[in-house]
Amino acid sequence: MRKSEKLSKTNIQTDSYIAVQLIENKGTLNLETLKFMAEKVKGSFCFTLLDRYSNFYIVKGDNPINIYNFGNFYIYASTKEILNKALKKLKIRLKYKEISLSCGNILKFLPNGNFESGNFEISDLNFQRYGWYSMYNENYRNEWQNNVKDEYFEDLIEYAKMIGVNAEDIDFLLDNGYDYFDIEEMLYDSEMLEYCLYKIHKDLLI
Repeated sequence: MRKSEKLSKTNIQTDSYIAVQLIENKGTLNLETLKFMAEKVKGSFCFTLLDRYSNFYIVKGDNPINIYNFGNFYIYASTKEILNKALKKLKIRLKYKEISLSCGNILKFLPNGNFESGNFEISDLNFQRYGWYSMYNENYRNEWQNNVKDEYFEDLIEYAKMIGVNAEDIDFLLDNGYDYFDIEEMLYDSEMLEYCLYKIHKDLLI
């Protein structure tokens, strides 16, 4: 993409910096340039951006995000588990409303508390269109898992602890046929995680 979009060379290695460069090439940050960027990048994402005027943007791809509106302020995180733990730790007991975002939505929060919205085309988010979809090929998954399983396992355990999932549950899922990719998806979806754990326990009892 750096070549096709004629983006400047950089020493920054993070893949998400491509999104920054695409916006920079447009010379401004607004709903239209975010739409342009979101329709260009490929992969799973949910971007959050803050401009110099304290406008806050959320560009919702297929990665999870949850937002609570308290009236005078907003709190967001990838999962409700993280949000609820933060609220409990901060002892915030105020009433809030959940803001629902779907894949393809763009939200701009203004400093006065109001917000504007936009959308982008999501058809190109289909993973099967990408060359790197081969990473989900069974052979690749097995090879990848064998090469980096120790490091990735530690990351999974660390994230699981953050959202209140026991390391024993991760081991239990691995022992019963789920791989790292499956478990990562479950950690983003608590209902799926609970269902899979319940189903395994039920099958073992039978």
